[in-house]
Amino acid sequence: MNYAMKFDLIKEVAGKSSHTCTVMTWDHYPRKFYWENTNKLFNEYFKAAKTGTTLSAGPCLVSHFECGPYQA
Repeated sequence: MNYAMKFDLIKEVAGKSSHTCTVMTWDHYPRKFYWENTNKLFNEYFKAAKTGTTLSAGPCLVSHFECGPYQA
């Protein structure tokens, strides 16, 4: 996650509580997408996080944290 957050577009989208974008479908029609960040960790310090659960891994968390000069 720390590496991904070095890319401006990823940092911008991951740091929003919601985001809308338009993409072209395979048959050349524009399609709008909207999504909300429902992660309860998301705040002014946790800039990006993904939680989830899989059968093989169990509960998982990947996150990016910033507080002043500190990043983790």
